[in-house]
Amino acid sequence: MRSLVCFLFVFNVASVAYSQDTAAPVTHEVTRGLFNIDIEVAGVIESRRVNEISIRTHSWSALEIDAILDQGVNVKKGDMLVRFKTDELVEAIDDLKYECELARFDLNTLELELAENSQTLEMDQQLSERSLSRAEEDFEYFVNVERPLSEKSARDSVKNSQWSVENAQDELEQLRLMYTEDELVEASEAIVLKRAERQLEQAKNWLERAEISLKRTLETDLPRSFETRQNDLDRLRLQHIKTRSARPISLERQKVAVERATFALNRKLEKLNKLKQDLDMMTVVAPVDGVLYHGKCNRGKWSASGSGNGQLKVGDAVTRGTVILSIVDTSDVFIRCDLDEQHLGSLTEGMKGKATLTGFPDRKAEVSVESVNYIPVSDGRFDCKIKIEQSANLMPGLNCKIKLRVFEDKNALSLPSSSVFTDDETEYYVYRVRQASAPQRVVVQIGKSHDGRTQISSGVAAGDRVLQEKP
Repeated sequence: MRSLVCFLFVFNVASVAYSQDTAAPVTHEVTRGLFNIDIEVAGVIESRRVNEISIRTHSWSALEIDAILDQGVNVKKGDMLVRFKTDELVEAIDDLKYECELARFDLNTLELELAENSQTLEMDQQLSERSLSRAEEDFEYFVNVERPLSEKSARDSVKNSQWSVENAQDELEQLRLMYTEDELVEASEAIVLKRAERQLEQAKNWLERAEISLKRTLETDLPRSFETRQNDLDRLRLQHIKTRSARPISLERQKVAVERATFALNRKLEKLNKLKQDLDMMTVVAPVDGVLYHGKCNRGKWSASGSGNGQLKVGDAVTRGTVILSIVDTSDVFIRCDLDEQHLGSLTEGMKGKATLTGFPDRKAEVSVESVNYIPVSDGRFDCKIKIEQSANLMPGLNCKIKLRVFEDKNALSLPSSSVFTDDETEYYVYRVRQASAPQRVVVQIGKSHDGRTQISSGVAAGDRVLQEKP
């Protein structure tokens, strides 16, 4: 019996020691109260009415600042904002004026030459036609009249020479016969015979020359003359065709030259007119009242191409067509945000919040979501406009933080998110703990989760305790 008592004593002591060494599991109580989700986004103040100022010259591109107002100045409509240097532009205008005058003289000269050539080419055409007609008449006269007459004349010359020889021969024979019958030939008779013999010899010479001349006339001179006249006539015909064909081409070329000179003059005049208009643009005035900013506003961020801390200054060169200044209406501003994609589905129009200026943490403003654009402005970033309920003294360009309450349930059941378990993200459960019973696996319906807590829609009640970890 004593042994049994000792055993029971030792067993009880061991049980007490075991229960003291084993810690109780950590539990959390299901509570009911305020459950809200706030998100914070960065934004920048931006004006709804911004008048962008750019210089859009027609031709002149050498734009160097000669004078400019400082950024932040309040300007009135008509105030000078920026003035550009004009020395080189004025010189270019003067040079172009002289070029226009010279171009106008060249055009007048070409027009006079065209008018003159129109008349002279017509006269040249008529002269060519007359020359060709006369040449054809002369050639026809040569072939039909002059050549046959020349041939006949040459033959007649030979015939006349033959007759002269025959006459001289007959006369000499007659004299010889007459003088031979006389026994005594006187000296005078001898002279007569000698003259007759010489005349016969001379007649024979003329006959020989006439025959040679006839041969040359028929075989050489007349064929050559025919060939020369034929060639001259062919040349005149070709020249006539050339004159007739070249006349409209020449006139057309001169007309084109006049048109080209007219076009060149008009281009110079147009350029001159544009340069004069550009000269009027060298002084830029304010189109409206407002605050002057240097550069262009791009989604609330200001960018300027100046060399002095981003601001333009005297001596800086600007590019035509780019925005160099902006006049801002500071009475109507809003906040622009680049919304992260993870918050895209959380915001709705009209959602309330507060904005805190980065540079002035003690200044806050009541705000609300004005619009959300679901087309991304960059990778994973979306445009969001925030309406400022009271926008006094909020200057465009100031950065701020906006805290928006995207969800609120003042009587929500919630648990630490670490106490809610899931195996496949379709069913969620907790381990509820009740006295004198083992932890019970209970399926719950969850709502929102934020900042380490999860909203519970059903499955447990306020006051229930659940395990922090799985048993």
